Amino acid sequence: MLTKNVDQVVIGKSTFSLLLGLQLLRSGSNVLLLDDDRIGYGELYERHLGDVTINALVSWGEDLELEAFANLDKYLSPMIQIFHVATHHQVRRVRLSSSPWVNLQELARKLGHPEGLAPLPEQAQFDQEVLASLKRLGRHLYKFESLSQLDSKTLTTQLPRELVQWAESVVAPFLGRKQLDLSYPWDAFFYQARAVYHHKFSLDFSAAEVWHLLIEAISPRYEVQSETLVNDLVEVYRARGGQYKSTRVREWMFYKSGPWSLELSSYEGIIHPKKLVLMGSQASGIGLELEQNEHAYQSVALEFEAKVPSVHGNTQEIHFLCSPKEIGTDFGLWHMRVNKKGNLNLCVAIKQRQGMKISFISEALVARSKELLERSFPLIKTSDFPLKMEQGRELWIDEHFHRPSRLRGELLLPARIKLRQILSPGETERVRNVSYFGPARRDRLGLITSLLNMKDSLPRLQ
Repeated sequence: MLTKNVDQVVIGKSTFSLLLGLQLLRSGSNVLLLDDDRIGYGELYERHLGDVTINALVSWGEDLELEAFANLDKYLSPMIQIFHVATHHQVRRVRLSSSPWVNLQELARKLGHPEGLAPLPEQAQFDQEVLASLKRLGRHLYKFESLSQLDSKTLTTQLPRELVQWAESVVAPFLGRKQLDLSYPWDAFFYQARAVYHHKFSLDFSAAEVWHLLIEAISPRYEVQSETLVNDLVEVYRARGGQYKSTRVREWMFYKSGPWSLELSSYEGIIHPKKLVLMGSQASGIGLELEQNEHAYQSVALEFEAKVPSVHGNTQEIHFLCSPKEIGTDFGLWHMRVNKKGNLNLCVAIKQRQGMKISFISEALVARSKELLERSFPLIKTSDFPLKMEQGRELWIDEHFHRPSRLRGELLLPARIKLRQILSPGETERVRNVSYFGPARRDRLGLITSLLNMKDSLPRLQ
């Protein structure tokens, strides 16, 4: 049986919610973690991680004495990312793998780089130095930095001198400009990379954001077997006294805008929490909504039966496509991957609209999908209709409507996102003692700053 009166209820089952729950348990709090299947993160946000974020998570896990993070490699699979960088004149395919040296050469060859710089060190030596620096940076960010201190200098001081010299010539032209110009290859790449690494569409940028995008681009990328990792963490969480339940929240009750009770769909019934933490992309499925989140894109996933030639048959490859002609339209980033069944998975960012259902746009989605595949992957032959079409969990903020004022080169703290309970259609009420961590917070560097935000928020959550 669950304890009826708890200090915190954390809603959303993920690696990050388990880490936060374990951290709150260590502080002496009574924590209930709910696995409500309507709350969660998208695959790109939770599972596709770079070296810096991986090492920040390892540091957090080591602080909590978690064996899973001491052996995190067994949950990781290497990924290859292929960016289809489109300008007004041509499409460049930038293939990023596990070698920083190879990735730098690929970026320079496909996007351009000033001549006259000293050549990079030999590949094995350079890769070893960069990987060691990424490990230091991830651990440094978790252990020593808060969001109020994070800037471009924090990122670059941990990197090898040869890498900084190479990258400075790429970053420098952006510092005197107000926004990206997508007719230039590097600008188009950064726009697309923001969608992948920061989960936002934006023509605005700061020095730290450009540096972080470069670091993510040259870093090895991994797919985390999050389901296995989370299940292992649940066992540790329970052994340390945490309460866990896989059930839906049926109804809320707030008193003086603070959480008073929540009713579960399971037989436990009513729970009385002091504070709530929501950890997922959105919260509308459980009767709460995020303020200032009207300009965003949500994902739709499609699966096609396909005949895939060997050149595209690598299940560890993921392709990202974004056309300049679609900027500001209902369609944003596309990503494509061949799954282990040999079928084709397509995911697209669709502009959020009130009352929108997939059925309203299904014909347009299928038509655009077929057009995209014929143009970019002519050798792949797919079925006429998808085997599956469903709402995904990815969320991208459209920052064309959220342009924060800031000094050039500085980062802002995350947006002050408030939550409201939905009383009836068109009627809401702001709530307090309810925290949210996810892409809707518009964290400036994506997931890594979301993790730092969780750490900074611990005194408030305890």
